[in-house]
Amino acid sequence: MNTTETTEAKMLTVLHLKAGELQPEVKVIQHTLENLQGLVGGWLDVVRAGGYLPEELTHTALAKYDIWVNDEGLVNQLPFNICLNRHELTAKRYEYAGILAGDIFLAGRDDEGNTTSIQLEDVPELKRVLQTLMLTNQERQEKLQRFMEVSDNV
Repeated sequence: MNTTETTEAKMLTVLHLKAGELQPEVKVIQHTLENLQGLVGGWLDVVRAGGYLPEELTHTALAKYDIWVNDEGLVNQLPFNICLNRHELTAKRYEYAGILAGDIFLAGRDDEGNTTSIQLEDVPELKRVLQTLMLTNQERQEKLQRFMEVSDNV
């Protein structure tokens, strides 16, 4: 094995969505615990998206990925990011809604449970689905308002 193969094997491609941003971003990082924790700003926890998604989203690319979150996001009152199941949110069954707070990232998982890169061909669909799941928070609202003001002036 040459040095290039060793380096490539340690890289991980993820889709990162900061709680205050309007668009997720593809990032290629070295696959280390420190880098993964850096993406969420703290201790890691994994959410298997397929367990929370409503029927209409179970056949989307999102269902095959893990969502990594800050383990203390809700406890530390980080800004809300996405809600995996708005039906449960509307019904006020919050424990089943899959409300995720703070920055998140999506990554794959192999048959042995190891974290793997996302497939780049899934990115457009993942971005579209994530945008439908985003929750409004103050920072997102301000960015959206600025965007609307600029659009109105064009």
